[in-house]
Amino acid sequence: MTVLHEKLRGKDTGYWIIQCTNPLTHKRTTIRRNPKTDAKFKTKRSAQEFELQFLKSSMDLNMKFSGLFEDYCNYLEVHKSGKSLIDMKSRYNRFFVHLKNKKIVNIRESDMNLIVRDMQSNGYHSSYINTIITTMKILMNFAVKKGYINNNPIANYPKLKVAKTNDDLKFWTPEQMKQVIESIPEVYKTAPDVRQIQHIIRFGYFTGMRYGEIRALRWKDIDFNNNIININNHISKHNTERAGRKNGDYHQLVMDDDTRAVLTEIYENHKKQPEFTNDCYVFHSATRGPYFPLAATTGNKYMMKLAEANGLKHITFHGLRHSHASYLISIVGLSEAEVADRLGDTVAVTSKTYAKFFNQARVRAANKISSHKLGF
Repeated sequence: MTVLHEKLRGKDTGYWIIQCTNPLTHKRTTIRRNPKTDAKFKTKRSAQEFELQFLKSSMDLNMKFSGLFEDYCNYLEVHKSGKSLIDMKSRYNRFFVHLKNKKIVNIRESDMNLIVRDMQSNGYHSSYINTIITTMKILMNFAVKKGYINNNPIANYPKLKVAKTNDDLKFWTPEQMKQVIESIPEVYKTAPDVRQIQHIIRFGYFTGMRYGEIRALRWKDIDFNNNIININNHISKHNTERAGRKNGDYHQLVMDDDTRAVLTEIYENHKKQPEFTNDCYVFHSATRGPYFPLAATTGNKYMMKLAEANGLKHITFHGLRHSHASYLISIVGLSEAEVADRLGDTVAVTSKTYAKFFNQARVRAANKISSHKLGF
C-alpha cells in the first residue's frame, strides 16, 4: 500500500514524498524524486501521477488476493464495526481462500463463476450467493480505489434472480404466537426491558409492519383520536432514517383493538417519563433513551432466542409480517384486497406472495359450500 505525505520539514520542506510497502516483501520504499527527471514533487498532483505509475509498474503486478484482503481488513478495523470484520473474514475463509495466491490483476469473471457454481452445488440460497457476489465486488472496488488495478473486472457481474415461493414464507400460527408471548417473562427474566420485548413482538404480529417502519415510529405518528398509525418513515439497516416506507410512499394503518391496547399501554408508561415528548420513539433503545431507535439487529435477536426457547422453527422479525398475513387470510378470512390494504402492498404483490394461504382459504370455502348441499 502507498501513503502520500505532504510538506515535510527540513531540507525537503514544501515538497511531497511517496511512501510505499511491497505486500510481498514488506520492504518499505520512500520516493522523493521522479527517477526519470530527478525532479522533486512540488505539487500533490505531480506526486499522485507518479504514484499511480509506480503502482501500475510494480505493486499492481505483484499483489496477491491475500494481500488485498489483508489491506481491506486493516481498513475495516479502523472505519467499520467489529461485526463487519468478522463477517468478511468468515466469507473469505469459506469462499475466497482458494484465490489467496492469485494476483489480483489476473482475477476474472470466471473466478466468480466457479465460486457461484460451487455454492449452488452445495445448496446455498440465491440471496446468500448474491451477498457473496457483492462482497467480491466490494473487495475489487477497494483495489481500484487504492490504485492496485485500473478497473473492477467483476463490476458488471450479474446477481442471481431470487424467486420467492410460498415455501420461503416462514411464519408462526396464532397458537405458536401465544406460546411465544407467554414465554417472554421467563426467557428474559433478567432483562430490564421485558415489557418492551413483549410489546414489540405483539405489535409486529398485530400490524404486520416492517421492522424498519417500527423502528422509525414516533408518538407524533400515532393518532389515538382517529385510531390511525401514520407510517411516514423507515430506518434502514444502516441506521439511516428515510421518508416513506421501504417500498414506497407513506401509509396509514387503522388500529384494531389489540394494536390499540398495546400502544395505549406503552404510551401510559412513556408519558410518565420527564423527558417525554411526541418526538420520542415508540420503541426506543433501552440503554440510550427515548430519542434513539432500537438497534438494527435487536428484533432478529429476540426472534432467534424465542424460537430456540420454545422449540419453534426460526423466523426473522419480518416473519411476523408473514404470520400476520397468514392470520388475516386463514383465520379472519379477509379478501386479497383487504389484506393488501392492511399490509400497504398492491393486490398483485399480495396475491403472489401469499398465494398458498389464499388457495387454502378457497379450499375451505368450497368445503363449507359442499357441507350445505342444495339438493337439487
